[in-house]
Amino acid sequence: MKPISRFLNRPKSFWASVRSLSQKIGYSKGGKIKIPTIPQIVKAFNSLGLDSNLLIQTGNPAQLSSDLYDYFKERAYVLENEVESKLLDAEQAKTLFE
Repeated sequence: MKPISRFLNRPKSFWASVRSLSQKIGYSKGGKIKIPTIPQIVKAFNSLGLDSNLLIQTGNPAQLSSDLYDYFKERAYVLENEVESKLLDAEQAKTLFE
């Protein structure tokens, strides 16, 4: 899997947010990759003691919250549509290995 190009040059703070949010909200549920909504992202930031003012400005989503949502959405698409079909179960991996 190649990286999602539009997110390659994001600052470390963006990736720290992705990691913190992923750990707080979870990566998947019921076999589906989670795509947290902006309100869920704000709630998780608050729960983690992070500054949610970076996410909402004058009542509207700030660039960071939009970028985080877009990243989670694109990550889910890539994992579900490009990666999942290439995964092997234990029996397939054993057969391929042997």
